[in-house]
Amino acid sequence: MALSSQARGTWLAAAGILTLTPDTLLVRLIDADPWILLAWRGSLMALTALLGWWLIGRQAPWQALARIGRQGWASGIAFGLGSVCFILSLAHTSVANTLVIISSGSLFGALLSRSFLGEPVPGRTWAAIAAATVGIAILVFGGTDSDGSGQGNWLGDVIAVGAALLIAIHFVILRAGAGRISSTPVVAVGGLTCTAVGLVVALATGVRPLLPAPDVLPLVLIYGLVVLPLSFALISAAPRYIPAAEVSLIMLAEAVIGPFWVWLAVDEVPATATFIGGAVVLVTLLLHGLAGYRAEQRRRAASIR
Repeated sequence: MALSSQARGTWLAAAGILTLTPDTLLVRLIDADPWILLAWRGSLMALTALLGWWLIGRQAPWQALARIGRQGWASGIAFGLGSVCFILSLAHTSVANTLVIISSGSLFGALLSRSFLGEPVPGRTWAAIAAATVGIAILVFGGTDSDGSGQGNWLGDVIAVGAALLIAIHFVILRAGAGRISSTPVVAVGGLTCTAVGLVVALATGVRPLLPAPDVLPLVLIYGLVVLPLSFALISAAPRYIPAAEVSLIMLAEAVIGPFWVWLAVDEVPATATFIGGAVVLVTLLLHGLAGYRAEQRRRAASIR
């Protein structure tokens, strides 16, 4: 039996998020300057996405990049800049803070979808925005870790908010161009954007060497050639079938699983405020998602009658 659009979009987003969960752990394990990591992350991701497109679609990379048009390029650039903010946020605050704040992108997605796509914002979403704002405020202004060392940093938290907004913009543009914009070339544009930003800043600030150290090169290759292109290709395909806000909501899983891998591998313990504020945000988004799912089920039942 063929999957419905809702089921197909949900499975694509879920598979992409599960593939992405080692992302933050790999960033912590790769001992490299953030700008160098961005350049390699982006170039390897773009290379893999375009090579995959050429092998599967039998279309030259430059043709694929031209076909997605201005909308596709705008979506890819937003995705790339969101990735830049993501890496910079991890350099200035804890993994848990970054991932919890980025999970609020589902609420940005709802507001942007209302403004630009005309998709309604129900009362439950406004209530979720208010509650999540309180949770993020607790997280940002909480101060120190449970051990008093103070991993959290307000600059990294603010950058994470920027990442959440940019990723929401990426999903909304993809949703607007559903059926017309292929997600794989968009991922490649995001990778090229990361590469350009990382290289320009690294060269301008005199960061050397430009090559990763031999001991972390295998991790860089796994990160850029497997984890990122596969996960984001799956996630970016999901808005063709389900609303951008739902895709962002499924990304909530990374905020739970990602810090767990980091805690196991490098013993990075989230701050007490992160546990409190993160719980507020995650529970809010979970309840919001369940309410939205039930509302969708009621609408479908009514349409069948």
